[in-house]
Amino acid sequence: MLQKPAQRQNASEAFRGFINLFDDHLAPELMNNLKVPVDLIWGAADPWEPLQEARRWAALLPCIRSLSVIDDAGHCPHDEAPEEVNPLLLRIIQQAA
Repeated sequence: MLQKPAQRQNASEAFRGFINLFDDHLAPELMNNLKVPVDLIWGAADPWEPLQEARRWAALLPCIRSLSVIDDAGHCPHDEAPEEVNPLLLRIIQQAA
């Protein structure tokens, strides 16, 4: 799935742009400065960002208000399990309103 797009012309520039999206800052560094609450929705089977990392962030970063884990989802729970993610998003939006 990843190999085919990576072989397209200018793919290296697209990947470089994605990797440097946050000017070489990692998400925890950016969230450490947030003053607004953050609600994480995490796929338990994420092959790139393990659930243990999300739990570590939730324990260390004061801005994280909640961590919801989607058991049968990977890196994109919103695509893989929208029937579980959408109600969570609605609840988060309603709490903020």
